[in-house]
Amino acid sequence: MMGIYVDKQLVGLISFSHLQGFTKVSLIEVAKLYRRQRYGAILLALVMREAIKIPDNSGYVSLRTKTNGVQMFYLHLGAIWFEQTMIFQPEVCQKNVTKYLGKGW
Repeated sequence: MMGIYVDKQLVGLISFSHLQGFTKVSLIEVAKLYRRQRYGAILLALVMREAIKIPDNSGYVSLRTKTNGVQMFYLHLGAIWFEQTMIFQPEVCQKNVTKYLGKGW
């Protein structure tokens, strides 16, 4: 689990586990006040960076999405949509890590 704090206030959380061949995100939440400010993308990029580091993992990341319109956010980040599952391929993960964590995260 990872979190992001702004001025000592928790603004976002992500829970994940490394499984054989991929990393599974089980929860990602950003406080309403902080949505649309890249915190969700930063949280996902942090997990993507961890997934890339694991040799057996190959850098694949997946998550089951809510059906509340957030799918467009994941598609914008390069996910492939399969039923309710979003899959991020290794090259997409690396691109997001570079884009969202390039400033010293």
